Amino acid sequence: MTEFEFLRGGEVLLARVEKAVSLPQRMKGLLGRTGLDDGRGMWIVRCGSIHTWFMLFPIDVVFLDRSLRVVSVHSCVGPFRAAAGGHGAVSVLEAPGGWAERNRVSVGDVLQARLRGRP
Repeated sequence: MTEFEFLRGGEVLLARVEKAVSLPQRMKGLLGRTGLDDGRGMWIVRCGSIHTWFMLFPIDVVFLDRSLRVVSVHSCVGPFRAAAGGHGAVSVLEAPGGWAERNRVSVGDVLQARLRGRP
């Protein structure tokens, strides 16, 4: 999978974010992993809702619109839960549980996605 950095105002919030584009990648997401290291995440495109069935760890779920504006934040979503982005959500950024609060990510923030290794 292609990896990105996610930034806000030039500050790197997540340094290694895998982008899930294909149907198999989007369906699998983070399933089968035992955790998600700090600074890592997954960006699932064409996605307005997620589930954490069969996952082994909590995640933060940040839904984004087409401009990468945050439309909703769900913190520490535990296993066997679901979350929906609501109006305007077209993709989702999944990060380690507690990440959004630590980085003060909130509705209305505009994030940037930069291909890793590019200035």
